[in-house]
Amino acid sequence: MYAKCGKLDKAQEVFDALPVQDIVSLTTLITGYVKDERGRDALTCLAKMQELGIPADVFTSVACLNACGSILDAESGKKIHADVIKKGLVETNSILGAALIDMYAKCNMRDNAQNVFNKLPNHDINSWNALISAYVQCKCKEEILVFSMKCD
Repeated sequence: MYAKCGKLDKAQEVFDALPVQDIVSLTTLITGYVKDERGRDALTCLAKMQELGIPADVFTSVACLNACGSILDAESGKKIHADVIKKGLVETNSILGAALIDMYAKCNMRDNAQNVFNKLPNHDINSWNALISAYVQCKCKEEILVFSMKCD
């Protein structure tokens, strides 16, 4: 509740007092930090998850990729990318694929964004929108036009 209301210091305090810290409470806290533009704090929570031996799921990974993109932390994003590949999550979730594309685009790594797109087994509205946004960010007008025609 505190995280959704933007009271993240209180949310962190409540989280720290929980007898059992689980993936749901951690992901809620991470998502709150991302929404409040506190990407570094979100990644600190991810590190806490790893210390506790709690594996990140799709929801946690998407939130943390959003954090990486917001603070231009490509190195942390690459680690998350490697983790979701190892778990086989990218192939099964288009939102995760789109989050990877978006993170790489925000970190000015358009080729990585394109490579993620190319490796996705299915291209849906989420992946196309993320890729087109990546090319909009780098002002690649010709590629945007080509992608727009492919979407029709």
